[in-house]
Amino acid sequence: MHTRHLSVLSLAALLAVLPPLTVQSPTARSQAAAESPAQAPTADPTADPAADPAADPAADPAADPALGTSTEPLAVQRGVTLTQGEIDAAFSRIPAERRQMFIRSGEQVDQLIRSLLQNKVLAAEARKAGFDQEPLVRGRLAQVSDRELVDAWIERVLEQAPDADYEALAYENYLAHPEAWMTVEMVDVSHLLVSSDNKSEEKALELAQSLRARLEENPGEFEALVEEFSEDPAKNRNKGRFPAMTRGQMVEAFEQAAFALAELALNRNSVDLILAHKPA
Repeated sequence: MHTRHLSVLSLAALLAVLPPLTVQSPTARSQAAAESPAQAPTADPTADPAADPAADPAADPAADPALGTSTEPLAVQRGVTLTQGEIDAAFSRIPAERRQMFIRSGEQVDQLIRSLLQNKVLAAEARKAGFDQEPLVRGRLAQVSDRELVDAWIERVLEQAPDADYEALAYENYLAHPEAWMTVEMVDVSHLLVSSDNKSEEKALELAQSLRARLEENPGEFEALVEEFSEDPAKNRNKGRFPAMTRGQMVEAFEQAAFALAELALNRNSVDLILAHKPA
């Protein structure tokens, strides 16, 4: 059965006999692309990019609309030519923050040129064998083309997009999903518990009301009154204070009074004198 596939051995043989590449004289726009270590010293990567105007367009492809259009030969190997436009396209795939340093490195540019040219030589052999016309290969080539197009298009859209108004975006998000921005209702509660276990409910209520009257005259006395009169076992630990309480954390009567910011809560066996406020 006849097949147009390149064998592994033929590929290995092809790579082994590839002749040295010939680097042509590049345009001034990408002078750095042709400066291999043997041809020119590597520039200082810490140097100010603005000091080298010739490298600026290559560092920022969007700055020069002519980039990628030149058919001027840059390097030749086995009759296959790598053009100035093709190396411009390769530079454009390097992240912008690293591109200038890459272009200034003669060794990295030399490696890139050799890699691109080797790929072109192998691709030319594959086309000569008709491999690019096989259905699966054509499908893969189309997928790669689409992926590159999408990546380049996204980069262009992001480059040209106006600065985001994050305040407006946040407000739009709030309008679309207000429930995601809701906070749980909370109250800061300070309380003094007067038990009716050892006294009648009337006596407990009377004492709570008298303590409330004292607090109205002197709110700063609350902690001292808790220390003296509260019958809550936890008073020595928390001084009667329960910050950031939410619904479900307190007994029902206490919770209702606290969230209503009421001052007295009547429970089954106690009266709570409550000072509550919503946290800011």
